[in-house]
Amino acid sequence: MSRRWIPGARLLPELALGVAALIAVLRLTGIASGLVALTSPWLPFDPGSIDPLDAVTAGFALGAVAAGVRRRKRLAWPLAVVLFGAALTAQALVLRHPIGAAVSVACLLVLLANARHFRAGTDRPMRLVAISIMTIGVLVLVAGSVLAGLAAASPLGPALGRLATSAIEILDFLDPTGLMTLGRSRDILEGLEFLVGTAVLVAAMAVLAADPDRPPAALLDHDRSIARRHASGALAPFQIGPDTLLYAEPGGQGVVAYGRAGRTAIVLGNPIGPRAAAWRAFRHFEARCAAGDVAVCVYQADEGTAMELERQGYRTFRVGEEAVVRLAGWGLAGARRANLRHTIARAGRGGVTVTWHPDGLGPADRERWGLQIEEVDRAWEAGHGPGMRFTISPFDPADLGQVGVAVAADAAGGVQAFATFRRTEPDGWVLDLMRRREGGVPGALEACVATAAAEMCAAGDLELSLGLVALAGLSSRRGPGEERLLAVGRRLIGRVYDIDGLRFFKAKFDPEWRARYGAVPGRMTIGPYLLALLRLHLSVGAAAAAPATGDHALRPLRRRLRRARPVRSRPAPSGS
Repeated sequence: MSRRWIPGARLLPELALGVAALIAVLRLTGIASGLVALTSPWLPFDPGSIDPLDAVTAGFALGAVAAGVRRRKRLAWPLAVVLFGAALTAQALVLRHPIGAAVSVACLLVLLANARHFRAGTDRPMRLVAISIMTIGVLVLVAGSVLAGLAAASPLGPALGRLATSAIEILDFLDPTGLMTLGRSRDILEGLEFLVGTAVLVAAMAVLAADPDRPPAALLDHDRSIARRHASGALAPFQIGPDTLLYAEPGGQGVVAYGRAGRTAIVLGNPIGPRAAAWRAFRHFEARCAAGDVAVCVYQADEGTAMELERQGYRTFRVGEEAVVRLAGWGLAGARRANLRHTIARAGRGGVTVTWHPDGLGPADRERWGLQIEEVDRAWEAGHGPGMRFTISPFDPADLGQVGVAVAADAAGGVQAFATFRRTEPDGWVLDLMRRREGGVPGALEACVATAAAEMCAAGDLELSLGLVALAGLSSRRGPGEERLLAVGRRLIGRVYDIDGLRFFKAKFDPEWRARYGAVPGRMTIGPYLLALLRLHLSVGAAAAAPATGDHALRPLRRRLRRARPVRSRPAPSGS
């Protein structure tokens, strides 16, 4: 048997379910009576036989099953088989629709021939509940439909009717409240069918739930230890940070860092490790996600990784530009940094001096500036909203003693701005947080970054990444469709997120601009991709299902980097 779906026929079950679901819902509005009459003999399900009260639940339940079949959910397969089997019985024996029966047979054959392709899992606690509800509900609905049809077409019909009437009279006698008399108008039976239909709908929706990511803490720590040995580049501190999950190649040295939001896993940056091992880990990760009904996407890959992803069938597009400062010989001289030079001079005239602390603030400095720095951060959040996550660290006072910090203070000792930096490689840094006091001395923040860059250069470091400017460098007229869509979206969000202002700020340092790419498995994934990124950056997604490890997870990486190249500190310039 072929390992692929039968060409063209693979769409038949989901198409039949989807059309029946749409017509069932439209029937409730009363505008599809002609369409119902036209399609009833052709569809495996007869929307015209559905009570209007049940049309909504039946329609959405069929739609959920159609979505499950399209996503190749393991639990959707038996439900679809039961539904098409029941439809075959009803169309052939009760409704006498040979074409509808033939469609049901064709759908069953496609499902049975391709059962092996239904591998996507469902949240484990929901499986038993979903299976139980669906089995009971479908059996009740099918039994009621078949018995009603047989009773109408059988000589025993009148006898069954008299038996039902006697049962109602007995219930009426046993019910002094008179509530059971509603049974004469079938309200109770219709209500029961509605409740059963609702239960089937809930179960069908539960089938669509993706298998959650709950890696054991011990396994996560093991994968993190591998990542620490190999992570490099501007994203390294965030790839092994508390806001990401990690997946390591079984028995290998490749690791994938990712965040999870709903059915989407966002791989952060390039796969980690030696090239062959890194891509083996990525392929293992893809297979694992496919089994859990999760779409794999990539964010901030470099150009080489984007090309490899294209060869593997992904659609790639630019998501922005990373600003990288070459530190060798870096200084404020030259026409290209004239704007920066004038801005820093203005801060100097305002009495601002900057100190650089590559190993974090010492106890005395934390005593002197710690509360002020927290105050600046709180004021910044009040004006700009909570800081983002995933590719930016949240502000944590404890970090001030562990990461590189540049502090700009005025003549009175008041903190005007500060910036934090994290080690990425033995000779590299990445700019992390930037905060300035509202209404403070202009140029203080630029002075923080420039002073840190000058000190890094003096210490022999080679690169400082100023981070990604999202949506920068995109064109709405050329490139992949996803990139053009992002370029159009940039204009819309520009009112709330100053992309041009951020790029102008980083351009003052005369950086090298490097394109960074996103990747999705197909065109229809771009919407979930953007929503997942938004959720991860705003900390409303399942970025890390395991307990956060906190900054201590980065300490072994810092120790390794410092052993490779000790950081030498010099007296900080005044910033003027």
